[in-house]
Amino acid sequence: MRDRSLVLPFIVGGRGGKEVFTYPTELARVVCMAELQRRKTGFLRAVPEKISFISKIYYPMWAVPVEDSCLVLDGMASLSHKFTFREPFNIGLFVEDLKKNSVVHQDFMDALNRYAKNFRDFASAVNVSFKALIANRDLLRFLLEYFKKGSFPSGSGDEKIVLIPSEIDEKTAVGTREDVINCWRRIHANVKGLQYALEVLNEEVEFHKRMMLYEIERLKEKCEVDVATLKPEVDERVKKLTLKRDITIKNILKDTEKKAGVLEKRREKYVRKLQGIERKKEGVRKKIGAFKRRKNATRETYWTYELKKCKREIDDVEKEVRAVSDVIERIKKEGDRNVKEVEEEFRKAIAVEEEKIKQLNSLYESKIGKKKEQIDEMVSETASITGNIGSLTDGMKREASTFREQIAIDWKLDETVLVCVPIYMIKYAKENEERCGLFSPMIVSEDVGVLKGLRKILTFAPESRMKLLMRLTSKDLHEMLISSLIGKMRNEEVFRDKISKICQANNLLEWEDFEETLAKGLDEIKEKGWINHEEALAISKRIKGDEA
Repeated sequence: MRDRSLVLPFIVGGRGGKEVFTYPTELARVVCMAELQRRKTGFLRAVPEKISFISKIYYPMWAVPVEDSCLVLDGMASLSHKFTFREPFNIGLFVEDLKKNSVVHQDFMDALNRYAKNFRDFASAVNVSFKALIANRDLLRFLLEYFKKGSFPSGSGDEKIVLIPSEIDEKTAVGTREDVINCWRRIHANVKGLQYALEVLNEEVEFHKRMMLYEIERLKEKCEVDVATLKPEVDERVKKLTLKRDITIKNILKDTEKKAGVLEKRREKYVRKLQGIERKKEGVRKKIGAFKRRKNATRETYWTYELKKCKREIDDVEKEVRAVSDVIERIKKEGDRNVKEVEEEFRKAIAVEEEKIKQLNSLYESKIGKKKEQIDEMVSETASITGNIGSLTDGMKREASTFREQIAIDWKLDETVLVCVPIYMIKYAKENEERCGLFSPMIVSEDVGVLKGLRKILTFAPESRMKLLMRLTSKDLHEMLISSLIGKMRNEEVFRDKISKICQANNLLEWEDFEETLAKGLDEIKEKGWINHEEALAISKRIKGDEA
């Protein structure tokens, strides 16, 4: 056996776990349980089983230090732990791609867009297997407390340590530890790589953001300069257009007034003529009245004719006045229309000039808006990638933490230790039939009600009493031992023969002091009230082969 070996007790518990059980007591309890599980004669069973051997052997485990904790490995390598974690693809390629495309903004945006869309495919699942590594959390919690109850023998002890040959040696156990550490380091390296990639991403984004903000400020400054340059030109052209408009309108009004003035004079001439005829008409009317009073028909007729003539002349002159007035009105309306047309024409021309400044401002606002949209798009794509990297990083950290919690126990060691787990192998035989049983480490019940009721317990059947007073320290450990040994013995003849030879060579039934040790142990458990005198005698006889 290896010098640095931790030997664990078979029975633990009792008095707060501090009670130490002697080997005779342990042997007596095992013999009692073995005898109780032996198949006796009964219905459809004419021949009872006999116990061929009872052998105390030790199941190998390895406790391998890792930092301030340790790993526990199954020495028989009956199990392995499969661990799956996510690993990003070439982080260096991602960083290199960002830096390579950082010179041209559009190239950088294209790179961001690619990674934002495809980042879910940026990591793949990696499956690793660790031979013999125990990752049952409940079992490891138990083993941590169980290991504390073990001892490192000095080599001068009386008890013989018979160890099942380990399927893995210390070098292999240490190699598994290195594989685990490398896996941790691999995950942590990937996490650091992603964090570095995130730093590079943020640096590049900040660089492009600063550059674009600088370009926006330059555009604003250039807009102010261009507007300041254009505005005097526009103002000058507007001033000239306004002056030209005023001159044109003035000429139109002057021409209109001139034409209207000529016609006004003509109309005044007709009005004076009309006034003269009106006066003449009034004089003729008076003469008609005078001749009418004188009853001078001839003269009355003459002046009546003159009156009609005056009326005809008045009508003709009035027509001329109206005609001239209509022409004057048309000329004035035409002048007003021409003025409005000129005003509208120049208003549009002035608006075109003033619109040049608005268009210039709009042009720069459009350019600035596009720059801001590019910044928003860049920030959005970056947020998407950052979120994905953060999610992946957190997931990898959780995976590493979970992996560590699954396989490590808080037990600090300076070197690798071979852990010897005691078990009892029992072989039952009947004619040509054989079967093997296994007792894994047991714990003595500490239930106060149970301990106070030993007198009542003595009325139970022996098997029920044993089950009540003793139970498995760990169901998980028991199942692992059954699978590793009993299960493998059923399936592999070579392994079965090897274990049988080891157990037969260490058959406690054939030890010289077996009967003496058993008798001493039976007395001890009898004193504790576990069995009575008759049961102790019966067990002693049966184990010697005398069927009761």
